[in-house]
Amino acid sequence: MNTKAHDQFLVFDMEDRFNASVCYGEDETREIVRQFDCPESLQVLRVTMGHPTRDVTSDFITEDEPDAAFGIPSPDSLRCWHEGRVL
Repeated sequence: MNTKAHDQFLVFDMEDRFNASVCYGEDETREIVRQFDCPESLQVLRVTMGHPTRDVTSDFITEDEPDAAFGIPSPDSLRCWHEGRVL
């Protein structure tokens, strides 16, 4: 009997949580994340049977360049925000 726990990853958009992807490995998870133009609203959870579910979003989604000085958002930040609201 194999006692090694296998990790699964749940990837979903916080704005559309009913369309989620279950991935069986980090490579598959990265592939799903790459399919999104603006992955900032994605959430990635690691699910291992017998262990608590962990938020591992920061392992798969890197932060874009920080917003410009004085609280003015960068053009990329505004584009992602706008696309997230329109689509």
